Amino acid sequence: MTVEDKRVARLIERDLHRFQSIDVSDATVQVFHGTGYVGGIIRPAFGLFNLSMKEEVRILIESARKIPGLKSLVIDAKIEDVPKK
Repeated sequence: MTVEDKRVARLIERDLHRFQSIDVSDATVQVFHGTGYVGGIIRPAFGLFNLSMKEEVRILIESARKIPGLKSLVIDAKIEDVPKK
């Protein structure tokens, strides 16, 4: 992973953690040649249900598109509809 890819990965992780309505504690982020990959599990945060998870992920993708150096974002994470127990 290049220095630029590492920088972009950190920005994606920071963006993921901005969304307090989703739990990304079991998600992973990798970037290769400007393409970001989010894997693992994305689920709603306990007690915070504003939108459907599908809508939350769509907003997350829109937000990530603004990250300089990110060419595309692939969400390969399992998206759950219930909080972690």
